[in-house]
Amino acid sequence: MKVAHPIPIYGADGTPSASGTISEYVEMEMQVNDHKECITLAITDLGKEDIFLGHEWLQYHDPSINWKQKHLYFDHCPKHCNARLYDDIVKPEDEPKPEPIDGDEVIDKKNC
Repeated sequence: MKVAHPIPIYGADGTPSASGTISEYVEMEMQVNDHKECITLAITDLGKEDIFLGHEWLQYHDPSINWKQKHLYFDHCPKHCNARLYDDIVKPEDEPKPEPIDGDEVIDKKNC
């Protein structure tokens, strides 16, 4: 889908990105192990990477991260995310232990 106005991209040093501007986006279902969510992603050239999830996404989902092993645990996700498959009846001690997520397994592309 097209954005209303092109969005400029800047590097960490403040210089304009060689990728130009963002002119399109996609809405999709992202799945990482048991975690599922509908997400809107801006489309741009990321080089060798498939996806970047920003600080706001990390802050919202508050995952535990093992940087050395490149594992992500959805152990603090908001209840409305599908990452925590329980309702108010299940006690935290009954909850299954979260699976680590390999840094290379990021998304299952489906339409939202």
